[in-house]
Amino acid sequence: MSEIKLLPCPFCGAPGDAAEISLDGKLWIECSDAECPISPQILGDNPLDASETWNARAAIDMIIHCPSCGVQHVDEPKPSECKNCGTPKYYHDLAVVPEEYRGVCDVFEPWLNEPHKKHRCGNCNLVFKTAGVPTNGVKSLAEVS
Repeated sequence: MSEIKLLPCPFCGAPGDAAEISLDGKLWIECSDAECPISPQILGDNPLDASETWNARAAIDMIIHCPSCGVQHVDEPKPSECKNCGTPKYYHDLAVVPEEYRGVCDVFEPWLNEPHKKHRCGNCNLVFKTAGVPTNGVKSLAEVS
């Protein structure tokens, strides 16, 4: 079996254990902690599918405010904005960058709102973390009935 990289268990943080269970390449992945309250388990048709499923983390919707300036943070895709530095693509393409955009990074990567743990405030540009799991800043939470 080729070496695969597994994220820790999303419920307890213990490493994931992987074992090939047949000659046709199926892979079983489970939490290594017998005391894990959830004990997640994944069976994949091949190591790549199994590891991608195990490593997938859905973002939790939260109402988020910047800890520095207090402005509410709402995540949404911004394909014309760089996910690394928050600078618009236009400024990445300039030979001379204006003073207010001197923090531009070397490679432009569009912000597509993938699951993430860190947030960048659109008001003060502070990068902050809300939890140890991916979160998604929303305007309001849907009611559960």
